[in-house]
Amino acid sequence: MRATALLQQLRERGVLRVAASYAVIAWLLLQIADVALDPWDVPAWVRQAPLIVAVLGFPVALAVAWFLELGDRGVSVDIAGEGVVRPSVHGLRRYADIVLISLLAAIVGFFVIRDAGWLGDRPVRSGIVAAASLAVLPFANVSGREEDRYLSEGLSDELRDQLSRMQSLAVSARSSSIAFAGQAADAVAIAEKLTVAALLEGTVRRDGDRIRVSVQLVNGKDGKLLWSERYDRARADLLRVQDEIARAVVAAVVPKFAKSGGSAGPLPTDDPIAYDLYLLGRQHERDAERAADDVSGEQLMQQACGLYESAIAANPEFAHAHARLAYCLLLQGQPYDRPEQIAAIDAVVLPQIERALQLDPRNADAWVTKGVLLRWTRRPGGGEAYRRAVELDPRNAAALTTLAVYEGSTGRYDRVLEYAERARRIDPMSFPANLIPVYAASRLGQREAALANARRLREQFADDPSAGDILCLAHQLVGEHDLALGCAISRLRETPDQEGAPAELHLLLGETWETLGDRGRALEHYDRAAAADGIFGRIGVPGMMAARYAALRLRSHPAALKRLAVDARSRRLGPRDWPIADTLARTGMRADALAIYRASGVADIFRTESNEKADAMPGLAQMIALLQLAGERGEAERLLAPLLEFSETSLRHGARHYMSFILHAQALSLAGRNDESLRQLEAAIDAPGSPFPPALLETDPVFDDLKSDPRFGAQIDRLRARQADLRRRLPETLRNHGPE
Repeated sequence: MRATALLQQLRERGVLRVAASYAVIAWLLLQIADVALDPWDVPAWVRQAPLIVAVLGFPVALAVAWFLELGDRGVSVDIAGEGVVRPSVHGLRRYADIVLISLLAAIVGFFVIRDAGWLGDRPVRSGIVAAASLAVLPFANVSGREEDRYLSEGLSDELRDQLSRMQSLAVSARSSSIAFAGQAADAVAIAEKLTVAALLEGTVRRDGDRIRVSVQLVNGKDGKLLWSERYDRARADLLRVQDEIARAVVAAVVPKFAKSGGSAGPLPTDDPIAYDLYLLGRQHERDAERAADDVSGEQLMQQACGLYESAIAANPEFAHAHARLAYCLLLQGQPYDRPEQIAAIDAVVLPQIERALQLDPRNADAWVTKGVLLRWTRRPGGGEAYRRAVELDPRNAAALTTLAVYEGSTGRYDRVLEYAERARRIDPMSFPANLIPVYAASRLGQREAALANARRLREQFADDPSAGDILCLAHQLVGEHDLALGCAISRLRETPDQEGAPAELHLLLGETWETLGDRGRALEHYDRAAAADGIFGRIGVPGMMAARYAALRLRSHPAALKRLAVDARSRRLGPRDWPIADTLARTGMRADALAIYRASGVADIFRTESNEKADAMPGLAQMIALLQLAGERGEAERLLAPLLEFSETSLRHGARHYMSFILHAQALSLAGRNDESLRQLEAAIDAPGSPFPPALLETDPVFDDLKSDPRFGAQIDRLRARQADLRRRLPETLRNHGPE
């Protein structure tokens, strides 16, 4: 009855009629706004503003209809009681809103029917790409001289950068575009792979002081030519050629924007000599990344820095050259562990970053370099620099990837996944953008997503053996340890001589056998991994060292452990060395472990935005436990607050992997909240990624106060039961994959 009375009042006060009118009129105005804004290269928030205004205005319109009435004498406040007849208007005005609503409803109906395709296919103008997206493929060097390659690759890269600065145009990232360099795949297949509507390709020939550029724009849907042009100019006119190509592409791909007077982003410089030196520097930088060895890579990077300096000498206001020089110099000065090293790199890199941003405050590359500098030197502010880069250039895949990595150091794994997936959509052929979602999804407890991401990575990079290894790791991360074991055995059989792969695969096998409770087989693979040479990025230390520490922990030989402690205390340590202290703490050498924790700087890493921060948090927990046992309560309390904050943040942001629950259990136990800690341990045993070796809890000094509690023992029993279930599945898995 009450609902019926309310409906009657809404009808009497004209609220329902106003609501219907508002909805129809607002929808039509939004369509008009969308069409009006489409030609303009405006920020996303401008396009969203009409919708926000319409939503906010809806309750205001309803309130006005409730409190005010329109009659023959004009607008008046509605003070009549329920059931009393309201004033009304007469004549044509009485039916004006009905006529208006009917007319607008008819218009809306027409558009809905048309968009649904019931009136037949909408005509599309020939030669215009429907979706404003494209990929700039590497231009071919047809000069026959290797030294001219910088012109062809440089022109295509700079065109890509210039076009990508347009918010109305989605441009595929460089790493995805160059994946198809020299391939015979047709345009339709490439466009489908890169999810773009058009492809820009071309050739560059240098003949003395002249260049000849042939370029064509191809429709990715049917492979037909949309536009083509040839340029025969003096070499000094390369900048003008680039600008003409960019304008022609914009006219073909975003015709409404071009007709409104818009154009592609500005050229980086107007000095042809500076531009030529800059392109040559970019080529040396790319070659350094692909160099076969570190020595030649360093030489090429030094040459790149010199070329950028020459470009700046030719044109001191060349912002892009300052930004690239900053990054080039930053790569030259590693490592950055000591204050004097940090001061030295600041002295040469910061002036270049500041000059680039002074000349061009919207230079995303300069902001990314600033973020890298701050993070590599373990100082705050790197995350803000990355966010600024993404804000200025939302389609900068490199900036999005670095921001995703940064968010991982804060425990916000939901944001890691968000930024990495955005980067992958922009740059589908980027290995990091495809790899990060595997880790992020597993941390969030998203089993199917983690495995799907790993399978996509394997398919996307079928020629990269490490992509197949990641799928084995994904099975381990989601708790399918038997499948991880079978996968790693198969991979090792397929690639026995692959450089680096044996270390990673043997380490994975060692961890998996330890999880299954087979100490002998775990040691066998740890020893084989320790003897190999490969980098295993999951734990931030060389794979051979991680395997060595694991083998020492399992064997617990006092003499070997003492040698490890003496060696560690005799050299300069960093945050990546915390596994040494972890090994010693878990084997009873707690005084040595505490000294090494202190020397490695784990106590200070929580103040930084370093990549090692999240990985080092378990080490920080053990250090706090050792401080408490040593009676150093003050320092322990100072370190406990950030540990608690990090573990709470990670759970609040969706972390559901067993490692996140264990970390929170450690923090709660150190805070004396044993009941809550036990509940977190219970959650860890049931969480994705479990089971795990019971020794992970039994040897942890953090849980010393809990080990006598029967509830702790009950959780260990539950963990062993899950181990047993896993072992029962193992024979079938090994039958499918074959014995080791």
